[in-house]
Parts: sequence; C-alpha cells; structure tokens
Amino acid sequence: MIAHREGRGGHARPRCLSGASERLCFALLLALLCLSNVSWAQQRRAFVLAPDKGPALLKQCSRDTPQGVDEFWMPSPGEVTELEARLAPFLKAGPSGREVLPLDQYHRQYIGFTKQGKHYIYGSFYTVPGAFVANYEATEPVLVCDGGSHFWGIVFSVDSKTFMDLAFNGIG
Repeated sequence: MIAHREGRGGHARPRCLSGASERLCFALLLALLCLSNVSWAQQRRAFVLAPDKGPALLKQCSRDTPQGVDEFWMPSPGEVTELEARLAPFLKAGPSGREVLPLDQYHRQYIGFTKQGKHYIYGSFYTVPGAFVANYEATEPVLVCDGGSHFWGIVFSVDSKTFMDLAFNGIG
C-alpha cells in the first residue's frame, strides 16, 4: 500500500508503508530502472542504416567486405534480433581463432543487401571510447582503419540463417 506525505514545497510524494513493503517497493523500482536502462542501451548500440548508406559502409579500409552487391535494403528489427541471437553462439565456437569481446561491448551498424537473388545482412562491429561517434553513428557509417579485433564485420544469410565472411580490421 502506498501513502502520500507532503514533501518540500507542499507537494505530495508517494511513500511505501511498512518495512517489508518498502523493501519490495524499492526492489520493484530498481528492477524497472535496470530493465529500462538495459533496453535503452541495447537499442542505442545497434543501428540499421538506410539503403543509400550501404556502399559507404562496405568501404572499410582495412578489412574485406562483401563485393558484387546487387542492391541494399533495411533489415527489420526481427531480422536483426535473430542475427544477434545466433551470433554469440557462433563466435563462442571460435571460428576465427581470434578473441572477441562480449557483444555488449560493441556498437554495431547493419545494412541488408541482395546478391545473386539471396538476402544477407552485413554487420559492422566496433568499440567506442566514450561518446566518440555517438553524434553520427545512427545515420552514417563508422569507418575505422586498423584496430584489430575491436573492429570487425560479418555477413549473415537471411535465407540459410548462417554466418560467413568474418573479417577483422588490420592491426596497424
């Protein structure tokens, strides 16, 4: 049960009543706060770029990217969610032989593309020191030369649900 008591300035503030209720109220508020922050952070780190940005995203200077693309398109939120759900187990299997940070430490940009009638999503993953690229990463490709395993890209086949062409930036 919640009661109101008058705070500074005569405004009513909600207050939990008993000690057990206060702890429960605090735990629920903390859980809601944590859930909303995690959701916001996850959404903030993954960006789907407009199709006209596809050619620029594929011009990474120190790693291979898909070639011979027929057209670009925007992946749906469901397609990106599926890609990310399958990616962690794929990377844990160690196909590259290189150590990759946990996925939640990367920002990423996605673009869909079609090649020879098949649908793919290209993901570009990068770590961000502070707010380095926060002002444009939602709309413009992030291009970084070198950086090793802190910067990499991968192709996901929407049709076969498989990954291919994992490529890391050069060490430089």
